[in-house]
Amino acid sequence: LFCRGCLEPVLSKEKPLCPLDYTPLNKDDVFPDNACRREILGLEVKCDYADSGCSWIGQLKDLQVHAQHCDHQVTICRQCGLNVPVQSLTTHQEMECPMRTAQCDYCGKTIPIEQAEDHHQRVCVEYFHQCPNKCDPDLELKLPQLEAHLDPKSGDCPLTEVPCPFKTFGCTFVSWRQSIPAHLDQAKYSHACLQVESWAQLNDIVASNAVAIEHISNQFSGLECTLHSVQELQRAVEERLETMDIGVRERQTEATFSIQLQIETLQTKLVELKRRMDDEITGEGMSRYPYELATKALSGGDAGQRLDTLQTKITELDHGLDRCLSSCLDQELRLQLLERATYNG
Repeated sequence: LFCRGCLEPVLSKEKPLCPLDYTPLNKDDVFPDNACRREILGLEVKCDYADSGCSWIGQLKDLQVHAQHCDHQVTICRQCGLNVPVQSLTTHQEMECPMRTAQCDYCGKTIPIEQAEDHHQRVCVEYFHQCPNKCDPDLELKLPQLEAHLDPKSGDCPLTEVPCPFKTFGCTFVSWRQSIPAHLDQAKYSHACLQVESWAQLNDIVASNAVAIEHISNQFSGLECTLHSVQELQRAVEERLETMDIGVRERQTEATFSIQLQIETLQTKLVELKRRMDDEITGEGMSRYPYELATKALSGGDAGQRLDTLQTKITELDHGLDRCLSSCLDQELRLQLLERATYNG
C-alpha cells in the first residue's frame, strides 16, 4: 500500500520497480484502494487553526469545508505582512499593527506608528528637543533651532566640540566651545609661528606661481605670433587662390572662344567643300575645283567601223591635290552634247 504522491514518480519511469523489494511493477496492476481511502477520510482530526483558538473536531473528509468558513483561519495583514486570524484582523489593523498610521501630535502629519519616534527626532519641526550635549537641562529647542545651536561654526552650545580657529594654519586643537578662548590665550606664540610659517609657504607658492605665470605668458605671446602668421598665410593663400581662379576663368573663356572660332571655320570650309563637290558632279566649273576630267569623243567607236556611233571617254586627271577625295567617277555624271554644224573640210 502506497500513497499516490510516493508511487506516481516510480510509475513514471521506463521500468518501474517496487520501492520495498525492487521487483518489477506493472502499471496495469496498480489501482486506487477505495476502502483504505474511506477509512482514512473517516479519521477524526482537529481544525488546522486549533492553535488560534478553534475547537472544531470532525472527520478528515469534512476538514476542507470547515476550513473555508472557520473564524480562526489566518490571513495576511496588507500593512505589516503578518499572519493574523480573520476574526481579529480589524482589531489588529486598528490597535496592534506596527504599520498603522496616526497623526503626529506636534506637526499634524500622518505617519506610521512604528516610525513615530524617528519622525519626532529627525523630521518633525514642531517637536521640542533637549540639547544632546546637556548644556542646559531646562533648554528646549525645535529642530531648526537645535541645528543652529549645535552648528560648529556659528552655534552657541558651549559643550559642542569645535576645532581651533587657527586650524587652517596647522593647529590641531579640538575641544568644547567654552574652552576655545582659554586655548587662544595660551597658544598665542605657537599660533603666531604657524602664521609666519604659513605666510612663508604662501610666499614661496606665490613666487613659483609668478614664474609659472610668466612662462605661460611667454608661451601665450608666442602662440599669438604664430596665430598671426598663420592668419597672414591664410589670407595670402586665399588671395592667390582667388587670382588663380580669375586666371583660370579667363583662359577658359579664351579657349572656348578659340574653339568656337575653329568650329565655325571648319563648318564654313565643310559647306564650301560640299558646294564644290556638288558643282564638280554636275560638270560646272571643273577647272576651278580639285576634280579635273578629260573628255574624248570617238566617231564610230574604238575601231572607227560605225559612222552612226559616237563614243565618249571621260578620264579623271591626277593633279596631286587632295588624295583623300573619293573619285568623282564613282558617282552619277551628267553630260550635255551641243549640236554643231557639219564640218566638210
